[in-house]
Amino acid sequence: MSERSVKALHYILLAIIALVFVLPLIWLVVASFDMGANQSLKWPDQWTFSNYANVLTNASNLKGFGIGLVIAGVQALVVCVISVLAAYPLSRYNLCYKKGLMYGILFMTALPMIAVIVPVYKMFLKIGLLDSIPGVILYLSASALPYGIWLMKNFMDAIPVELEEAAWVDGATTMQSIRKIVSPLMFPGICVVFIYTFSGSWGNFFIPYILLSSADKQPAAVLLYQFFGQHGSISYGPLAAFSVIYALPSITELHVKRIHNVRCCKRLILLNYNDWEVEKMVFIKERIGKMLEYLKEQIYPESMPIQKYRMIKTDKRFENVSELDTSGWEEFTNTELWGGHREYYWFETFVTVPEKFDGKCVVYELLTGREAEWDATNPQFTIYVNGTLVQGLDVNHREIILAEQAKAGTQYRIILSAFTGDQNFSLKLDSKLKVLDRKTEKYFYDLSVPYETARLLNPDDKAYITIIQALNDSLNLLDMRKEGSTEYYESLESAQEFITKEFYEKHCDKEQEPVVCCVGHTHIDCAWLWTLKVTEDKSVRSFSTVLNLMKEYPEYIFMSSQPQLYKYVKKNAPQVYEQIKERVKEGRWETEGGMFVEADCNLASGEALVRQFMHGKKFFKDEFETDNKILWLPDVFGYSAALPQIMQKCGIPYFMTTKISWNELNKMPYDTFEWEGIDGSRVLTHFIPTRDYNKAAVEGGTETEHFTTYNGFLNPSQMKGGWARYSQKELNEEVLCSFGFGDGGGGPTKEQLENQRRMSQGIPGCPRTKMSTALDFFKRLDEETKGSKYLPSWVGELYLEYHRGTYTSMARNKKYNRKAELAYQDEETYAAMDEVLTGNTYPKDALYEGWEVILRNQFHDILPGSSIKEVYEDSKEEYEKIFAENKELKTASLGSLVRNVDAPLHAVVVFNPNSSEVPGIVSFICPEEIKNPVLKDNGNTVAIQKAGDTYIFTAAGVPSKGYKTYVLEDGEENEEEISMDVSVKHMENDWFAVDYNEKGQFAKIYDKSAKRQILKEGKAGNVIISYEDRPHNYDAWDVNNYYTEKSWEIDDVSSMEVTENGPVRACVRIERKYLDSVIVQKIYLYHDIPRIDIKNIIDWKEHQIFVKDYFPVDVHTNEATFDIQYGNVKRPTHANTSWDFAKFEVCHHKWMDVSEEGYGVSFLNDCKFGVGVHGSEVGLSMLKSAIYPNPDADKEHHEFTYSIYPHAENWTDANTVAQAYELNNPMTAVVKENEGGKLAGEYSLFKVDQNNVIIETVKKAENGEDLIVRMYECYNRRTNVVLTCGEKIADVTECNLLEEEEQPVSCTEHTVSFAIKPYEIKTLKIRRK
Repeated sequence: MSERSVKALHYILLAIIALVFVLPLIWLVVASFDMGANQSLKWPDQWTFSNYANVLTNASNLKGFGIGLVIAGVQALVVCVISVLAAYPLSRYNLCYKKGLMYGILFMTALPMIAVIVPVYKMFLKIGLLDSIPGVILYLSASALPYGIWLMKNFMDAIPVELEEAAWVDGATTMQSIRKIVSPLMFPGICVVFIYTFSGSWGNFFIPYILLSSADKQPAAVLLYQFFGQHGSISYGPLAAFSVIYALPSITELHVKRIHNVRCCKRLILLNYNDWEVEKMVFIKERIGKMLEYLKEQIYPESMPIQKYRMIKTDKRFENVSELDTSGWEEFTNTELWGGHREYYWFETFVTVPEKFDGKCVVYELLTGREAEWDATNPQFTIYVNGTLVQGLDVNHREIILAEQAKAGTQYRIILSAFTGDQNFSLKLDSKLKVLDRKTEKYFYDLSVPYETARLLNPDDKAYITIIQALNDSLNLLDMRKEGSTEYYESLESAQEFITKEFYEKHCDKEQEPVVCCVGHTHIDCAWLWTLKVTEDKSVRSFSTVLNLMKEYPEYIFMSSQPQLYKYVKKNAPQVYEQIKERVKEGRWETEGGMFVEADCNLASGEALVRQFMHGKKFFKDEFETDNKILWLPDVFGYSAALPQIMQKCGIPYFMTTKISWNELNKMPYDTFEWEGIDGSRVLTHFIPTRDYNKAAVEGGTETEHFTTYNGFLNPSQMKGGWARYSQKELNEEVLCSFGFGDGGGGPTKEQLENQRRMSQGIPGCPRTKMSTALDFFKRLDEETKGSKYLPSWVGELYLEYHRGTYTSMARNKKYNRKAELAYQDEETYAAMDEVLTGNTYPKDALYEGWEVILRNQFHDILPGSSIKEVYEDSKEEYEKIFAENKELKTASLGSLVRNVDAPLHAVVVFNPNSSEVPGIVSFICPEEIKNPVLKDNGNTVAIQKAGDTYIFTAAGVPSKGYKTYVLEDGEENEEEISMDVSVKHMENDWFAVDYNEKGQFAKIYDKSAKRQILKEGKAGNVIISYEDRPHNYDAWDVNNYYTEKSWEIDDVSSMEVTENGPVRACVRIERKYLDSVIVQKIYLYHDIPRIDIKNIIDWKEHQIFVKDYFPVDVHTNEATFDIQYGNVKRPTHANTSWDFAKFEVCHHKWMDVSEEGYGVSFLNDCKFGVGVHGSEVGLSMLKSAIYPNPDADKEHHEFTYSIYPHAENWTDANTVAQAYELNNPMTAVVKENEGGKLAGEYSLFKVDQNNVIIETVKKAENGEDLIVRMYECYNRRTNVVLTCGEKIADVTECNLLEEEEQPVSCTEHTVSFAIKPYEIKTLKIRRK
């Protein structure tokens, strides 16, 4: 059968059914107007209303109609109300017996009425409800309730519970939500139940007939029944009229329901505001949100896909893009994929403005399919238009404006320099020309920003009501029936005018407080999950994007730290660099930050931190004529207590970070405070408090309840969240926010700048924003808080309770850093000495460039060990290059000096780069012509010992920052004297007796001078323990407190042997195997040095293993002392508080000490930083082999030394600091290759007369011919000091750390006298005669 035939059959069937129903109704209506009506349908002989008059003039009939309406109406109302209340728990609650209840209700609906009328009749008779209208209503209500509840429950199930939840959030009760949310939404369903029950009661004659015996109480249904019984066989006309009148209530019900369905929404809005406020605000807010979605789609009403490109895969940098020849590039379409892992591509296309885009704002948009993902490791582009670099593109910056008023036919040549990012093998090149509707865009942001504010407010809040009403009224003026039409734009003008005048001008306050001071920023990690080479491009992309947005947003202020990034831009994009200079002059681009890079402040030495400021401030001053005042370190993993003094003496009074908010356990009590360093110096500190409003902690993640971010997003949530998070609202009314995408660069977006324009107007319920430089913010903060009794201080280090693994990860890099710092400091001293004594030129430029490499590699993701493998390959290459260059410089300087020393051929000249004159082991290569070397010091023979290809001896009394000459002669052949008792079980010299157990550990160490054991009784020392190291967040960064849960002792000794025992030192070599790795330890005892040195030589092949070496020292203490930059700090070794507990792993530099009154033990190291001290048990961290982000971290050869240095009294009395310098920076011996010279055989360029004062640096001044001497006090002791110079002094000036002169210092021809305060850093500029 055809479809047409089937359709015809359907219509025929419907017509038959309609006819069956309609014919009786037609008879009823016609007969009601016919006085002579009969059973057949006929046309009346005369139309009359007499039948209706007879019915309606009968008083009994009218009373019956009234009674029937009362019974049916009251019963229907009772059923509806009870059904709604009874259905609610069945619909909304998880009741235990819901299924049984529903089946029970269903069963009751099936009970026949006749089955229960007899017991009900008897019950009504007994309780007096027989012949009672209320009794009839009660019975009819009870019999209709099962149907009502069943139907109401199903209607209620269709109402989303989320709407009620929204009302509950806004403070509504359950009854309020039923009355104001559920009931209005299911009103059609309620009407169905009402009509069903009303009609059932109205047409029911049986129940009233049985239960009502009085004739005057009978409803119309009974009267109709009786009427039919009296007249049905003869009076069809009146009967028909009665029936029509009887049907009128049901017909009226249906009509009222239809009208309600049409007007339902309008009724809800027009109801009394006070009674319906919760419901109204919920729905209006939702409506506004949806309307904004529609509006956002209209910002770009037209688009045209770009289908063809040309492409080349290459990492080559093309210098002159405007003249780039692309004829050899391959064709590429928008349907193809491209990508790779850290690969480079170039693309070219030509686009022509189509006729339909003429006169409109036209943009170029580029998508890759990674738009919902993190920007830092996803594809990034530099876009050139007609040969000119425009900006960067990434997942957050997707478009550029080609023309505000495009001309049809205009052609643009677009070239993209592309970087794939990480593991992006299937990228799209989805690009379009799009029309940007500026009017719609402006209106959208004018509405969306206050709307986002309102979403954060309580509906009872006046600001919420103001915003929602204004937005709704404005949207009501917008005609969106046909987007883009003349009517649309005319209405848009009206809507725009309304929101401007009635909201922004009337309700916004441009002076309101609090204020969030906003500065654009892009945190660019110099290296992390990408290399320095990649960062060169990131810098250009990010900075050019900032410049391009500044053209569109003249109020936009941006700041960026790190001169290293600017150097990259200057090298690779000089045109961009020149634009930056212009913006700096205008005051819109802030060059701040202090340091050359945002360096790690735990691991870099004090001198290196000074050089960070020297290089950083010098660059900004030379290039931009700006002087930095802020140390800007948003992402560094902790802050040394030495920093405040270094900052103050570098002209940096202000400090900003957010990283301390990442603390795992404790929230810092302050966000604005004075930070006091170890010497008492203070700097004003502000922690940026930016975070989302009311955001909870992320379980298992990095974001705690107190987490804040330096990558702020300018929107109401983060502005409100920042102010809510700020700890000291009583102190001031402003906080700082750095906004823009960062880590991998990118910077602020158009959306953020549009948001700021609105928030700066002072939107009700949201902190007002204003563009500000960071320096202007700090100056105002300084003025407002200076002298305030509410400005607190924080004394000591800002310890980050997180990322403790960065003290140990990538051990080679940390070793290279320390060795490089010392090597370049030493060469500065030697080169200065060489210039002073021989006249050779000081290699200023080479030293400066070497320091710059050191500083660059101190970036806070390079030095801590948290970067990818390629970063450390590059870093190793850079370090080894400067080591080689330093060796050449050092060889030249020392060679020049040695040649000029008045000493015989083959004399050994020993140079001491340190401030102290403690004995140290020195090695030299004996000339071939000397067969039996004899070394003499002023005629006294000095013991020497063969050690491989070299000879070693203990050099004593070598002058500070100077040299001493030993005479080397050929003597008689003698066997080396054995001065110590050494075996694989026991080692003993004049100071110590060391016993080994079978595991090669220290069973006992007896201090012969103090006559006491060093280790706790029954416990071994040098116990190497390995731990499972699988942090729950950041692999290379973290050591969590639970690392001790699983451990393995490394005690598989494969060999122990005595390898040295001579007049200088003895050595026991212990080799242990661990999984696939080999750990060799060489334990040294010395004849003349009271230390036990442990040299570790490790071939490491394991992953996710943390290795520590333990020494349970037998002293009573609850604190330990740790070396830091330019001083030391004490930290508790207990866990009394959560602050104490958090410091289970800490950072130190060259030494740490545990002591009791009268005795202690210092532990020295030559390149390690991590340590944990619990009670008096010291755990030195050896290795941490993470697998992310570098899968091969620490899987290499390692050599490092730590030393046990027991002492009487305190570490200050034992001169621990001098011993640590000697271990880290040993003396150097050079064999003289000529006879004679003009220089004295012994010389000190500079020395001090106090052990607590360390000469850290001797160098030539950055400007001029003067010498710079930098010292620091290390015992927390106020001291009068005499500095002696080997040359004649003309005058001395005290300087700051930047070598800027401050005040003259009294001096004699060879001495300088001054007072130094506890932990003070003192820099002197000395002009020689």
